[in-house]
Amino acid sequence: MALAMTLPSLDGVDDAVKGLYVAGDDGSYRLDLDGYEDPKGLKSALDKERTAAKDAARKLKEFETRFSGIDPEQVKIIMSKLENDEEAKLLAEGKLDDVVKKRLEKREADLQRQAQESLTKAEQAELKAKNFEMQVLKGQLSAAAVSDGVNMHPSAIKFAFLLAQQEGWKLDNNGEARLYEENGEVKLGKDGKTPFSLVEWLKDPKTREENLIWYTVQNNGGGSGGGGGNNGKVDLSRLPPRERLQKARELGIN
Repeated sequence: MALAMTLPSLDGVDDAVKGLYVAGDDGSYRLDLDGYEDPKGLKSALDKERTAAKDAARKLKEFETRFSGIDPEQVKIIMSKLENDEEAKLLAEGKLDDVVKKRLEKREADLQRQAQESLTKAEQAELKAKNFEMQVLKGQLSAAAVSDGVNMHPSAIKFAFLLAQQEGWKLDNNGEARLYEENGEVKLGKDGKTPFSLVEWLKDPKTREENLIWYTVQNNGGGSGGGGGNNGKVDLSRLPPRERLQKARELGIN
């Protein structure tokens, strides 16, 4: 015998079958089936969708009736020409010159804003490039400072970097540190062919004489530095007392 989907009560139902039914909210009983959905809920949802569809159709019909004969594309063109109610009012009053003037002023303001934004971006890019150039230059100077025969104290690199900037050391188009003459030409080294290098600059007698305190570290117990076999210690003995104290503070020597 087929089982009923719903029953008002379980009276008279075989005990072996009663377990297949569950009580509903209204006091009736229904078969406990997997995936079962209450048809009342489905009907309610369907009714809502039908009502919403009817409302949308009604509003669409009202819209079509209200704007019958109006071309939306033409409206867009007109509205683009009349940017606001103020322009429409001025045109209605025959003040076309005022409309043109306002549009020109707005265009000029937009151009000025764009120009300022471009200038700001350019300045930021230039600053970023300058900072990068300084980092590369300092890195190359640091490498030159520890080259054979230079014997520069590590603490002096920062001072040498400042002096290098003052004297005009810059990176060329290939990213190499170069010293430029007043005429803009790259300064050449002793051989008269290759560019003057940072190593040559740090070894140059004039540079060493004017910055004696830099050259106090000996490589492998010797070298041409000004330390005179002091096993890597800083030699301040040849400086006047006041300058000796100042340099000692700069190098962190107690």
